[in-house]
Amino acid sequence: MKKRLIFIPILVVLLLCGSLNSATYTKTLLATAVACGAGATVTNVTDFTSLNAWVSQFGYKRVAAITVTFTRVTGAADDVNFNLESSRDDASTWDSAAYVELSVDTNATADSNVVTKTFQVNVYGITHLRLGSIVNDDSATALTACNVTVVVRD
Repeated sequence: MKKRLIFIPILVVLLLCGSLNSATYTKTLLATAVACGAGATVTNVTDFTSLNAWVSQFGYKRVAAITVTFTRVTGAADDVNFNLESSRDDASTWDSAAYVELSVDTNATADSNVVTKTFQVNVYGITHLRLGSIVNDDSATALTACNVTVVVRD
C-alpha cells in the first residue's frame, strides 16, 4: 500500500512536467496596424516598424502559423502580398525569401469587411521573422488595419 502511495505523487509530477514543456509563443508584428493605399506598397522602416518574432532555434524543424489581417471596402477584390523577412542568425541579418511571401486571394472571405487568413509556414533553419512590406495590387481600393501575427507552438 505504501508503494502505491509513493507512486501516485511521482506519476502526477511526471504528467505535469510533460504538459509544462508545451508552450505557445505569439507575436503581433506591428504594434499599431497600418494602412496601405490603392496600388501602394508600404515597407518596414519607411512606413512602419516591424517587431521581430522568434520562431525557432537554428536547426529545429518547426511550423509557424502566420495570420494576416486587413480591412477592405465592401465588395472590393484586393490581391494583397505580405512579404516577410527572415533571419537565420538570431536577427543579426535579414533576408527576403520567396517562400515567406503570403498572398491573399482576391476572393478571400471577409467578415464585416475584415479579412483574416492563416498560413502554415515551415520555418526550418529560420530563427526570426519580421514584416518587410505589404503590397496592395488593387489600384482602386485602399486597405486599413493591416497586421501580421505569428504563432509558434513547442
